[in-house]
Amino acid sequence: MVMLNVSRLAMMNLIYTGRGWVVPASAFGLSLIAEIITRSLTGDESYYQTHGGPLALALLLSACVTYVAFQSLYRPSFNSDGLPIPAPAPKWIDHSFMFVNMRIWAPLLVIISFGLVGFRGL
Repeated sequence: MVMLNVSRLAMMNLIYTGRGWVVPASAFGLSLIAEIITRSLTGDESYYQTHGGPLALALLLSACVTYVAFQSLYRPSFNSDGLPIPAPAPKWIDHSFMFVNMRIWAPLLVIISFGLVGFRGL
């Protein structure tokens, strides 16, 4: 029983660490919303699969969500005078998904979205 819990914990660390779950959650959630909106606007079941525009837009929005999440995680704390509070020891928590840090995922999602437009068109 204990072995099962240890292996499950190790598998979670392989997939994401810290708040790295934001990357796939926002990418999947926004692409699902984009597909639902595309189907309702066009009335075509295959438009989302044949054109890259809706998915590229969803990935661009996901890049924005990932960037904002990363910036909010590493924002320093301030006291009442507006001065940054020095940390006693620099504890850098790694927020990553698939061994890639969150600060890399935002530009990577932008590159992927431009690649989709290049390969599939708008």
